[in-house]
Amino acid sequence: MNSFDFSCPVRAEIAIDGHINKPFSLSNGIARVSDVIVELKKNNGGVDVNITSSKSLISHLYLFYKIQCDSSFRVFGDAIERGYGEMGWEKPNNTHQMFWYFFLHDETIKRLQCFGVKVQLRSIVSFKIMGNLLKVDINVQS
Repeated sequence: MNSFDFSCPVRAEIAIDGHINKPFSLSNGIARVSDVIVELKKNNGGVDVNITSSKSLISHLYLFYKIQCDSSFRVFGDAIERGYGEMGWEKPNNTHQMFWYFFLHDETIKRLQCFGVKVQLRSIVSFKIMGNLLKVDINVQS
């Protein structure tokens, strides 16, 4: 069974000024990387993610969470928000990028978990299951 505190990722990276992702650590939900401030704050059962910068150009924030996902699990999430024929339950794989939401079903215990985001304008969020990590890609470059 997966239980998440999305305010506490096990790993975090940020892409700044076109450079390779810089890993960073959060302390009490806040991190500073150069002039960039990242804040994860619990809010009404979810987590607000705030990213601010005085001069750097931020393209992506990547957050990683531990996830239990073995051969009995199936995911349902489409590629680009609409069903263009690729929708369906499948085994998780690290190449399947799921935008905005996805469902995770444990066939052994018949349990369904739902994951999703609500975003402000000019950002896109996607999920990937990479082995025992859930990667959340917050794209803010638009």
